[in-house]
Amino acid sequence: MEEIKGIIIENGVLYEYAGKKRILIIPNGVTAIAKRAFEGNKHIEKVVLPESVTRIELYAFSGCVNLKNINFPDNLKRIGSHAFSYCKSLMDISIPTGTVLIEERAFSHCSNLEKLTFEEGIQSLKIEEEAFTHCDNLKSIIWTNKVSEIEDGAFSYCKSIRCVNIPDSIIKINSYTFYQCALLESVIIPDSVQTICANAFKNCIYIKSVHIPTNCVYAKESFPLECKVIRY
Repeated sequence: MEEIKGIIIENGVLYEYAGKKRILIIPNGVTAIAKRAFEGNKHIEKVVLPESVTRIELYAFSGCVNLKNINFPDNLKRIGSHAFSYCKSLMDISIPTGTVLIEERAFSHCSNLEKLTFEEGIQSLKIEEEAFTHCDNLKSIIWTNKVSEIEDGAFSYCKSIRCVNIPDSIIKINSYTFYQCALLESVIIPDSVQTICANAFKNCIYIKSVHIPTNCVYAKESFPLECKVIRY
């Protein structure tokens, strides 16, 4: 593998990078980015991952406040807990076709993230608790119909989202999923949804009405008090 100053790679795992490069090209053959490998690095602005990377472990890039651009290869299966939390310069993220799990708070507090895309071709993807919480500037979510589960608080406190189109692969909207999305005004809920848990859309005060499937069970506290629930 190519020698890079300040980098430690063993048996295909990148364990640490203590260098000061702004653009870092990870060598081909690296299969995993280890726990806290880049945590708090203030120099990195762009990371190029090779197709060989299959997992990014917890806190791997947490606090890389100047990281603006990173590609996710198609073979990436898992993005660990807090892996990109507080990466405040990220603006656009595309989740690739091979990803099956985004762990809790993986992208929490990415305050300048504007666009999130789940690529067509994803087979089954689970988004864990608060994975994208406090992405204050998130305006666009492009879904795929293979997102299978969205856990509690996954998109809570995303203050800039105005419209959400729930994919028809979802059967349950969990508690606090879109809690405190202050500008959210339009929600499209497909007939695949069977359950909407308490507080799923709590404090989304601009939602004035919502259409839900006839057989969908929802809690009284699922929507704002002023919201009119209409069966279809």
